[in-house]
Amino acid sequence: MIKAAVDLGFNESQAELLFNQTFMGSVAIQNSYSLFNEEWIAKLASKGGTTEMR
Repeated sequence: MIKAAVDLGFNESQAELLFNQTFMGSVAIQNSYSLFNEEWIAKLASKGGTTEMR
């Protein structure tokens, strides 16, 4: 994710901050609910989309 952000024009420091904040937010959301990973995937993934596990 950091490399992708840098490739999009963010500097390394900005890219690391974006990644860290995204990661921490994801963990906070997951810790707020009693769902297993498979349940999150079923709720959030678009069938055949980039978020669907293959």
